Amino acid sequence: MPDNAGEDSVSILPLLRGGNTPSPQREALVHHSNNGSFAIRQARWKLLLVPDSGGWSFPRPIKGEADGLPRFQL
Repeated sequence: MPDNAGEDSVSILPLLRGGNTPSPQREALVHHSNNGSFAIRQARWKLLLVPDSGGWSFPRPIKGEADGLPRFQL
């Protein structure tokens, strides 16, 4: 790989500089939360592989707010 490239990465620098976004680079995107939760986003859908929000919004993972909720969300 070139020194200025990252494995499985896409530069968003043109967007940050105010340019247009390029056409979608991937069919799906994997999200990884700060607590280790995973989600997969594809088009208008998002599959959360946890019963909680995976972050700071309700239901928060460390507060027990997801107790009794389904293990997965779509």
